[in-house]
Amino acid sequence: MTKFTEKDMRTAIQAVVEGSSVNKAAAAHGVTRSTLQDRIKGTTTPRQANEHRQKLSPIQEKRLRDWILVQADLGCPVSHQQVRHFASQIAIRNGFPDGVGKHWLESFMDRNQDIKTLPVQLIKAFFMLLTMPAVQLVKQVTSRWREWRESCRRRWRRPKISIIVNSSDGVRI
Repeated sequence: MTKFTEKDMRTAIQAVVEGSSVNKAAAAHGVTRSTLQDRIKGTTTPRQANEHRQKLSPIQEKRLRDWILVQADLGCPVSHQQVRHFASQIAIRNGFPDGVGKHWLESFMDRNQDIKTLPVQLIKAFFMLLTMPAVQLVKQVTSRWREWRESCRRRWRRPKISIIVNSSDGVRI
């Protein structure tokens, strides 16, 4: 099965419109001839054909994509689990009690090529390099609070001093 993008198909259709034969346009742009012929006759794209099955509307998916990109720009990239959970909550509100399927995220990533998955090491390195003044202030306050908490713990862990009660027996407590 030939793998091609919607962009490849559009350029092949444009080539046919400009006078190229269907066979030549299909070969030049890496699309199947029969699919190109069908699309010229007016059949819908696979995305349009399956749109009624999607649990999130195109607008909801666009807003979810925008949210993911904003979170990444803010320095708080979201995990796959968070995206799936958020999408499931939207799907449940849309009337799908099971939420999104287990392969939904893969399809969502295919539909939204501008969203990329970052390796965990890269994310950790990014957080280690944060130098914004607000983040530095939070780090300083957190560090000072930890030091204060430790000093309190050390203070209360001092060994107990034995007390000698002056009595006729000389009993120690």
